[in-house]
Amino acid sequence: MSYLTLAGVKFVLKNETLLPANFLASLRVFQVDTAPGSQPITIEVVKAAPPNGEAVFSSTSMRVSSVGNADSSGRLFVVPRDKSCALLADGDTWTVYVDGETDATDSLRVLFRMAFEQHVASLGVLSLHACAFVYGGKAYCTTGKSGAGKSTLAGNVRKAFEGVWMLNGDRPIVREENGTFIAYGAPWSGKENIFINDSRPLGAVIEVKKCGVDKLYRLPPKRAAKLLMKRVSLPLWDSGAVGDVIATISRAAERVPVFRMYCKNDVSAGETLLAALEHPEQVILLPEGEDTMKIKKNFVMRKMLDEYIVVPVGADSAAAQGAIMLNEVGAFLWEKMTEETTRELLLEQLLAEFEVEKEVASADLDEFLQTLRDANVLE
Repeated sequence: MSYLTLAGVKFVLKNETLLPANFLASLRVFQVDTAPGSQPITIEVVKAAPPNGEAVFSSTSMRVSSVGNADSSGRLFVVPRDKSCALLADGDTWTVYVDGETDATDSLRVLFRMAFEQHVASLGVLSLHACAFVYGGKAYCTTGKSGAGKSTLAGNVRKAFEGVWMLNGDRPIVREENGTFIAYGAPWSGKENIFINDSRPLGAVIEVKKCGVDKLYRLPPKRAAKLLMKRVSLPLWDSGAVGDVIATISRAAERVPVFRMYCKNDVSAGETLLAALEHPEQVILLPEGEDTMKIKKNFVMRKMLDEYIVVPVGADSAAAQGAIMLNEVGAFLWEKMTEETTRELLLEQLLAEFEVEKEVASADLDEFLQTLRDANVLE
C-alpha cells in the first residue's frame, strides 16, 4: 500500500505492484510517507476484466460509460484502442483493471488524468494543455495549438536564463487556493514525460504563435477566457463538472495575466518574454477586434521569371478565383502569412524589410490584404 498527494488531493494506492513499472514509477514521484487524514481517493488495482456499462461519452481517444445501480453510479474509463486496462471511478473509490501482461503505461496515464479531472472539477482545479516553466519563483505556462511552438518557446526561455526550470512538459494542474492560482507538476506530461513534484504560484499563461518577429500582447479577460476554454480539458460526460470548470476558468481569466506572444524560433523570443514578465503591467492590450489571419492550405507559390505566381490546388481550387501574380513585396508578405499573424505584425515586418514610408506601406498592405480576401485565400 502506498500514499500519494497530487495537487493537494490525497490517494491510497492498493496492489500497486500490478501496475506497469513505468507508470508506477511516475506515481511514486508523488508518494508521501504518512497516511491521509480524511476522505482520500482509494485506488485498488485488480487483475480482472472490467464491468460493462452504458456509454455516455465516446471519442477516438476515450470512452466513458455509466456503471452502477440506484445506490452507486460510477464512470468507467476505457481507451478504445487498448483493451488491456480500464478505470472505474465511483466517488472516492477507484478500481483499476489490468490484464497483468501488457505495458499499458500510456493508456493508464490518460485514464488517471480523465478520472482525476472529473473528480476535482468542483475543487477549482484545471488541467491545462501547456508547458510550465518556473522563473523568479512563479510558474508560467506556454500554450497553443499543436505545433504552435509552446515547447520551443519554453526551451528558448531556458536558453535565455539558466535559472529557469521545467515544472511540467505538457499538462500541468492549476488549482485555485484562497483566491490564488497555483501550478503543479502532474504524472502525465506528453511524450517526453517531463514533470516534477513541485508547485509555484501561476504568474501568467502565454499563448504562442509563430511569427517573424517577437511581439507580446495582453489579452483582456473575455479573450483570455475564450483561450483558456480551448486549452483546458472539459469532462464533457458530466454536465455538473463542466459547469464547475467553466466557473474556475472565468475566475482565472480575471485574476491571472494571459498574454499572446508572436515569436521566432530563437533565443531572442525567450529574452523578450522574460523582459516582459519583469514588468507585465507594461505589456499593451491586444487591440480591440485584432484577429489573426493566415493563408489557407492547398495554395502553392512559385517564382516565374521576375514575378511570383500563386495557384490553388486540391479542395480549395474550386472556391478560389484563379491564379494570383505577386511581386517581391507580395511574395514576402505571403511567406509571412503561412503562419498566423496580424495586420500590425505584417506592417512591422514590411517596414523592417523594405525602405518605404509607413503611410505608403500601410495603404499598400491594406490593398494587398483585400486582394487576398477577394480571392478567398485567407482564413
